[in-house]
Amino acid sequence: MQSRHIEEGEDKLYPFASEFKSAGTKCIEIAQKGDRKSRTATLDITFAPVTLNYVGCAERNNPDRGLNWYLLTSDPVTSKEEVLDIIRYYEYRW
Repeated sequence: MQSRHIEEGEDKLYPFASEFKSAGTKCIEIAQKGDRKSRTATLDITFAPVTLNYVGCAERNNPDRGLNWYLLTSDPVTSKEEVLDIIRYYEYRW
């Protein structure tokens, strides 16, 4: 996925987002698909209002093959509860 330019800083989104503090964690179930085994992924959550609203999820304890989601949304993300809703919507795609 391409790192996008944002209005909030000189950096693109990914370098800008790498400085965010964790807002907590969330465990999700990853289904078996193809060569991928099923597992429980623990995601570190970050968020911030940028040009579009950003929600980040990174599986920290699986650096080689872990999930790393950069989600952009027009929905509000001003609290962890709102962020968990966005993540849940994306989870449905899995």
